[in-house]
Amino acid sequence: MKNSEILALVQGGVLSATQHCVSTSHAYKVFKLKNVVRKLFEGILEQEKLLAAECGISDSESFDARRNELLTKGELTADEKKELEEMNKKFADFATQRAELYDEDADISSIKQMPYEEWHKLQNENKAVVNNMGREIDVFSGIVEELLFGVLWNAPDEE
Repeated sequence: MKNSEILALVQGGVLSATQHCVSTSHAYKVFKLKNVVRKLFEGILEQEKLLAAECGISDSESFDARRNELLTKGELTADEKKELEEMNKKFADFATQRAELYDEDADISSIKQMPYEEWHKLQNENKAVVNNMGREIDVFSGIVEELLFGVLWNAPDEE
């Protein structure tokens, strides 16, 4: 799994999932998944801060606000043009390095798989979770389901 896929799991709501409906051993697997994803996510965020600092961006919020101000301003002075050019270079350098970070492998080897029957119970329990933005989401569907196939769950035995 890549760091970009860890970000997709977080954005998909995995950290908000519950595991009350599955057996205790499988509930622990989900708990462990969430811990692994959380630690990897926090590591990615920390790496992003370090990359930004290396690129000369010490305060990303101020940097973004100032860059946006210059980008949306009609006529720029010569100094502002130079400032924007320098900011664009820093941003481009950061974006390149961040893309490389997102493409790095994430170690998920400690995550154990559960059978499809338990996975399906977990999906049903988490089909209407309210995320941190107040929106209702179906956590274990879509891209999250695809990313976790072969990682947290296996295909059912075919009859």
